[in-house]
Amino acid sequence: MKEEILLDSVSRIGKFEAPLSPALTDRNYNYRYRGQFKISREGGIGFYKEGTRDVVPVEECPLMIKEINLLIKKLKNINPPSPPFTKGGLGGIKEIHISYGDTANALVKSRLAAEDVEELLSGAGFSGIAFESGESTGRDYIRLDLNGLQYTVTPWSFFQAHWELNRKVVELIVNELQPLENLRILDLYAGAGNFSLPLTAHASKVVSVEDNSYAADDGQRNVKLNNIKNCRFINLPAERYRIHEKFDIVLLDPPRPGLHPDVARKILDSSPGKIVYISCNPATLARDLKKFSEKYNLDSLRMIDFFPNTYHVEALAFMSLR
Repeated sequence: MKEEILLDSVSRIGKFEAPLSPALTDRNYNYRYRGQFKISREGGIGFYKEGTRDVVPVEECPLMIKEINLLIKKLKNINPPSPPFTKGGLGGIKEIHISYGDTANALVKSRLAAEDVEELLSGAGFSGIAFESGESTGRDYIRLDLNGLQYTVTPWSFFQAHWELNRKVVELIVNELQPLENLRILDLYAGAGNFSLPLTAHASKVVSVEDNSYAADDGQRNVKLNNIKNCRFINLPAERYRIHEKFDIVLLDPPRPGLHPDVARKILDSSPGKIVYISCNPATLARDLKKFSEKYNLDSLRMIDFFPNTYHVEALAFMSLR
């Protein structure tokens, strides 16, 4: 079904036919390394009922890794101490975003003061608690293994929830782009370096452009942790970044709206030899592939099932300059 959606988008919006390469898949359950949980007024933890703001409490989530499900159970058993905790359980907290790597972190949305949240969650097993304000207590990042590299990310940054499949995608991209010796790579929408960091072992230079300041800081930390000398992070929106040098490869991983028209035009004008496009929206991918078709051949296209058991479709496209 998801491959059919991708093919339909490319045909209907992009106005061209493209055979699909084999899809990239992994576990269908217990795959998510991060999750967002709502808290009811009574302090229960769960998810919104479809189409409402009513929280349906859960014992566990079949999509989460077991470590996060264990944290859910701990959170359900929290008994609040004295006031200001006037409600049962987690009352006073609106949302908890849990991320898991070598340890667990929580991003908390709450009406409570930071010190009260810290007291409430003190026995839950989090190594750090972060807040929307950018403040945090404890260690504010988790550490994941990115195919032999140390990959750290704070709760204010994005990382791919299906981490095991993400590692497969990264490996495929690195292998497909070989040989990379003496080549320069531009990574737009780079996050904390999910694709940039592994490519540095083969390319001569990688420039990573990221709008989110927290993610760019995470990327700088990752560069230092892995003793990488040929990667530079730039904290700018992709549409504001000016391409002043020649790049052999451009890597794109935009949000659902796809590429800003200015970004697509800058890439076409700079004419890199190859473009790699990771998409979370088949419709905007098809639209952007159509733009690039004036200069580029579509070498391969495949579906990535980052979110099994959901309607979300992601895709990976490789293009080469004619």
